[in-house]
Amino acid sequence: MQLPVFESPHDAALWLLKELEGVAPHALDDQVLCGRLPDAHDFAAAVARLEALGGGLFQDSTSRTREIRFAPERAAVYSNLARMLIVQKANLTGIPEPFTLLDSGVTYRGSSEGMPADVLNYFGVVALCQMLIVLSDYSTQSGRSLHFVVRPDAKFSVSLEYGAADLVALDGLGEFKSEFVDSDFHSAEKHAIARDGLAEMARGVDEISISLVVNKFSTYSRNVRASYALLLSKFSAASVSKEVDKQNLEDTLRLNKSFSDIQNQLLALPAALLIAGASVSEGAIFKNLSILLGLSIFVALMWMLISNQQNSVHAIRSEIDVRKTSLEAQPAAVSDQYIDVFDDLYRRVLHQLKVLKMVRGFVVLVFVSVLYIVVDGLASGSISGWLASFVRMVLCL
Repeated sequence: MQLPVFESPHDAALWLLKELEGVAPHALDDQVLCGRLPDAHDFAAAVARLEALGGGLFQDSTSRTREIRFAPERAAVYSNLARMLIVQKANLTGIPEPFTLLDSGVTYRGSSEGMPADVLNYFGVVALCQMLIVLSDYSTQSGRSLHFVVRPDAKFSVSLEYGAADLVALDGLGEFKSEFVDSDFHSAEKHAIARDGLAEMARGVDEISISLVVNKFSTYSRNVRASYALLLSKFSAASVSKEVDKQNLEDTLRLNKSFSDIQNQLLALPAALLIAGASVSEGAIFKNLSILLGLSIFVALMWMLISNQQNSVHAIRSEIDVRKTSLEAQPAAVSDQYIDVFDDLYRRVLHQLKVLKMVRGFVVLVFVSVLYIVVDGLASGSISGWLASFVRMVLCL
């Protein structure tokens, strides 16, 4: 009988289990099976082909009795799913392809169609592990322990070790992963919410097991969806309109306050001019210089106060820019409705800056006027007399 061409150790293991006679566990190692190759097959050719495959499937043989010893688990052929998870303990986050489970008689080759419920549950847990790997900060123990640093007070790890007893159906896992892990829309916010849900599950402990996440997945997914729904409620059209109006009103009041805060000081400007004009005396050098010094201090303080108010207005404008940028990042259907309301705020900002600049001009004017009065007083009125003569001459022309 012609021997088949083995494309993989897995196919060779299945052929041996089918063709060998009296297959039974080896006396010294129950993971190694022994069986007799029927006379219809070329024994030497079969052994040669098995040795050429490698991978640890073929163990040894005895030509006299035509016995072949092989380890099917080395070729992903297992007695049951529980045994498979024990052998695959170093790689519980990936699915071997292909693999065969002898108790249920199923072979997986990339398609889950026709797989029994326990195998489908296994696929679900693997998908959950892969999802947690994406959400985690880093892994240790060759990827079998995932670490999360959600907040300074929320640091924990998730152990990815599980067995057949931990396999349950994870209804809605595919939709959850697609919506909260793979989606590009609000991806950062969704990842943060999903991580917060895990942190809540790990409250008070340093480590949780993947089996805990599996058993509480329905509650976990429900809480994450509720948190995301709460986030979305903040971006509804009504809430955006309310928030924009509220912030704009607050900014308008703050802009008005930038001028009202210095109104009392502004009233002192004409008073200072009148007092200086009435107090300056000809020939009273020290008195006049004292008046000039006092006014100079007042003007310097006013200058700093106006500069501070200008900085406040610039800071308010920067906050308005940030809010406008944040609104523009929302979907156009929402942002386009409210983006124009910022124009009034920008006009108000420019108006306040112009008012403060005008006030600075008044301060300079008062200082120059008092300086002129003092200097004229020190010059015994000669400057005023010269200016009066100059004006009369100009008028006569």
